[in-house]
Amino acid sequence: MGSFLKRESLSLSILTLSILVFGLVYWLLNLPIYGFLLATSLIIFLSLVLFGVKYSQYQKEEKLKKAYQELDQAYKQLKNIQSQDYQKLEDYFILWIHQIKTPLTAAKLLARDQKLRELDPLLLKIENYSQLAMSFLKLNKPETDLNIACVSLDDLMKPLLRKYSSQFIQTKTKLIYQPILKKVITDANWSQLMIEQVLNNALKYAAGTSVHIYFEDKSLFIEDRGVGISEVDLPKIFDKGYSGFNGKLNQKSTGLGLFIVQSISRRLNHPIQVESNIGQGSRFQIEFPDQPQANF
Repeated sequence: MGSFLKRESLSLSILTLSILVFGLVYWLLNLPIYGFLLATSLIIFLSLVLFGVKYSQYQKEEKLKKAYQELDQAYKQLKNIQSQDYQKLEDYFILWIHQIKTPLTAAKLLARDQKLRELDPLLLKIENYSQLAMSFLKLNKPETDLNIACVSLDDLMKPLLRKYSSQFIQTKTKLIYQPILKKVITDANWSQLMIEQVLNNALKYAAGTSVHIYFEDKSLFIEDRGVGISEVDLPKIFDKGYSGFNGKLNQKSTGLGLFIVQSISRRLNHPIQVESNIGQGSRFQIEFPDQPQANF
């Protein structure tokens, strides 16, 4: 009640002042007192009715405000619990990935020493799956920072081509690539991951043919002569967990790689398009705008 009266203090002051002025006028004009009392009673009665309506509205507002505060507090608590659970999950994955790096590195060295090159694709898959899991977690965090800078595309491509060189050789897949001297405005780490997943996808389904990587008119193109994608599958290839007919051919396809590509594309505002025909291959186009508006 006290807070309501405080909120309506100005209205009460105006009402009191009006009655006093009204009484002063009656006194100066020497009018009958009963007229003043009648008018004052009527004003007070109407004011009480008005204040009663206002007080009823005030109580409803206070209840709504209290309910909102309780909901807001419950939401913050739930969000905090969710954040803690998510952090635990992320910490677990980080620990798992760091733990797997040691035996993975040892296996790579062992395979190289004993010339067991046939193990390279398997080790590469394990590394990629670990990277995908970590990237998936990071992409689901709204506070994930982006480091937007001017980056050389060739600097992004060279480490990837070295990484997949043995796979190109083993699958007898021809690489067509000339150094790209173009610089783009992007986040180097996320863009490299996006390009890697498209390249990995091309190698997976174009083994024994060719992969052509080039830059043209603000866009990076990764084109292969593989099995291609059907018209039915094409609109769904970026859906999480969707592997389509090609995924059935490759039993170990997770359907996560291209979903992450699309997620990064949206986060960085680098539109991605795909053209494909069954039996003729696919062409992925990643656009790098001059002034990207990153979606934080």
